[in-house]
Amino acid sequence: MITVRTTNTRHKFDSLNEAHRFIDQMSNLGQSTYISCDSCQAIIIQGVFCHESGCPNAWRDKSRECKWCGSIFTPKERDQWFCDEDCYQDYTS
Repeated sequence: MITVRTTNTRHKFDSLNEAHRFIDQMSNLGQSTYISCDSCQAIIIQGVFCHESGCPNAWRDKSRECKWCGSIFTPKERDQWFCDEDCYQDYTS
């Protein structure tokens, strides 16, 4: 989980993309935000959010290319390599 903290509240997100959308909204309102990971001591390097090596949540922040159709998607599970069930069925049949 990614935690974004504002001056008064904490918000939890499953993906970095969701967190970035929220941070952009808060930035447009002039509010400061602080971002962290529940599973590691993540840091921001030159504007890029980076998990520690071996963090169990790091896979949530990376888009992948579907092994069957080649489209880019954000996985919902750690070992998801297909963008949807149809691509999985076509690949395995």
